[in-house]
Amino acid sequence: MSEKINPEKIERALNKLAKDLARDFGIEPPKVTVADSVDRCKEKCLDVFAGCYVSKNKEIVVCLIDERIDEYSVFLHELAHHIQYIFAEEDVYRAFPSQNEVHCERPHERDAKVFEKFFFPYAYKRWLKYVKGEKKDKS
Repeated sequence: MSEKINPEKIERALNKLAKDLARDFGIEPPKVTVADSVDRCKEKCLDVFAGCYVSKNKEIVVCLIDERIDEYSVFLHELAHHIQYIFAEEDVYRAFPSQNEVHCERPHERDAKVFEKFFFPYAYKRWLKYVKGEKKDKS
């Protein structure tokens, strides 16, 4: 988002959207945490990334450490990892194989990128309403 919005508001909006999309996909919703500092991002993700999925907590972490980070896109990418984990019956090795490959060459990363791009328009209007504090769309 181009405008500066406080991290707590973004976190509330993303958690609301996570519950909606989990219901749409018929899965358990992940917890969403927004890390708004490099230290917090390192604490949650073990390094500095735009975001990460912490399978042991079923938690999506979105790191707002750079104004170029699009929190909605990062959220969708990490939601894909949550779905992969759930569909792999919560087996981290089945969900995220090939950990020794270059990050962008890992099959689960490529799939998450495709998911992010494909589903970007799916819930974008809901995301905008939630982050701006408007009421949920009835459609």
